[in-house]
Parts: sequence; structure tokens; C-alpha cells
Amino acid sequence: MGGILGAVFNLLVCFGIPLGVLIYLCVAKRQYLVSFLLGMLTFTVSQLVLRIPLLTLASGQAWYVSFAVGSPILLLLLLSFTAGLFEETGRYLVMRFIMKRHHSWGDGVSFGLGHGGIEAVTIVGPEWVKMLATQTVLLSLASPLLIVTSGVERLLTLVVHVGLSLIVLQGVATKKTWLWPVAILLHTWVNFATVLTLYLTQSAWLSEGMLLICAVGFGAYIFLARKHWSSAAMVPAPGPADAKEAAGSEPLPQAIPPAVQAPAAAAPAGSQREESPKEQPAKETAAGVDTAAAADRKTFADEAIDAKPKREPWRQEK
Repeated sequence: MGGILGAVFNLLVCFGIPLGVLIYLCVAKRQYLVSFLLGMLTFTVSQLVLRIPLLTLASGQAWYVSFAVGSPILLLLLLSFTAGLFEETGRYLVMRFIMKRHHSWGDGVSFGLGHGGIEAVTIVGPEWVKMLATQTVLLSLASPLLIVTSGVERLLTLVVHVGLSLIVLQGVATKKTWLWPVAILLHTWVNFATVLTLYLTQSAWLSEGMLLICAVGFGAYIFLARKHWSSAAMVPAPGPADAKEAAGSEPLPQAIPPAVQAPAAAAPAGSQREESPKEQPAKETAAGVDTAAAADRKTFADEAIDAKPKREPWRQEK
């Protein structure tokens, strides 16, 4: 009976969490719904349409069978790398060319939840539906702790997918393309470390422990990214069109600087107020200074005229 409950737990994780997130986004956070759906589409195309059919085709070839038997660890590495290559390249292309207006932290989280959610719905969930429908006796005899490892793995994988989505989105938003291959390498490492641990130890819980270590690292990055995502470093660099638009929106410079503009027109005579006795001496002093300055300018002009060489008489004759 415990095994059946474990299988039900796995179904709730595989189907309940993606469906719950979808409903929540539709009701409360509709601005992130597009990113969630694009995450689902990215996994569907990169894995279900491209990678898995190609691997199925290659698995029937003699060279693939020989390679799998002779070098199983290298095969695990190859499979892990292809998973990272297809999924992270799909992430990058969608975020770069489709999600141009969806570069927030919430968009990255929603994209990762959609990406990992559809993986659980299409790959892991159907297997447990089949087990519950046809293998109830076997499930009732199985250890529930062993059964729930599948659901725990899906929860940890969701964290990894959210972290990888934020890394790629950060690279797109900040024009740091090198974060795309970094995401490929990280994805490869997580897959390879998990399956290699399972292959060497034959222990599902040790494999999940390795995945837990990776998920904790990605969880820390998710938290730190949320704290700093609104900084200027996360704002997409303006393109040529944005720069041209910004230049066109700037105010035109004044033709005449304010310092040399003509003084305002005098107020009507009827509106002038009478000057107080204290203001008259100050005004007279200012007038005296202006008169002295005008006299100095006239004297300077006269000296300049006198200093100018006079023309010879013969040049004045017609």
C-alpha cells in the first residue's frame, strides 16, 4: 500500500505542480504566462521533436550499440552533453529572438517552471500512470521510500531548470553570450554527475543526493539573482533603434542662452511702485558706475581710432 501512495505522490508532483503553476499564472500573474508557455514549447521542440527522435534513430545503429557496450561511461557523458546542448540552445534562441520584452526575474522563473513542468508531464508522469494501471500488485510490495525518489527528483530538477533558465536569460538581457555555453556545461555536469552516481553505486538515494547538492547551488543562485536582478546590469543594452528614438526625444537647445537673452519688457507705468529713500542712493551709485564704464569704453574707442595709421594723401585722391 505504501508503494501505491508513493506512486500517487509522484503523479501529484508530475501533473499537479505544472497544472497548479499554470492556474496561478492565469489568475494572479498573467504577465508571466507567456514565458511559462514558451518554456513548455522549448522543451517540447528541443527534446521531443529533435533530440529524442535522433537518439532513437542512432540507437538502432551498430556503431551506437558497440559504443554503448564498450564505453558506457562515455555514453552517459555523451547523452548528458546532448541534453544540455539541445535544451540550453533552445532556451537561448527563444529568449533571444522571441522573449524580447520578457527579461524579468519572474519571466526566467516562469520559463524554467514551464520547461521542467512539461518534462515531468510528458516523460515521467505517463510512466507512473501506466504503473498504477497495470502494476498495482508490484507497487504495493515495493518500498515507498524507493518509489518517491522519482517525485523528489522532479522537484529538484525543477529547481535546476529554473536556475539554468535564469542564467541564459541573464546572458541575453546583459548581452553576455558566453553564459549560454556556461549553461550547457552546467546542464551536462548535473546530468552526468547524477547518472554516473547511480551507475557506480546502484543507489537511487545517493543519486538524488548528488542532484540535491546541485539543486542547492542553483537555489542559492536563484535567490541572489532575485536580489540583484533589478540593478542596471540586468537592463538590456539599448539597440540602434532605441538610441535613435532617445535622441529624437531630447529637447532642442535654446538658440540664445538665458544669460544673454534680452531683459523682460518693462512693466506698465501705472504698475511701477515708488522707490524708497534707501533704494535711491543705491540706484544713483549704480547709475554712476554705468556712466563711468560708458566713459571708459568711449575713451578706449577714441584711443583705438587715434592709434590707427592714417592713409597717405595720395591714396585719398580720386
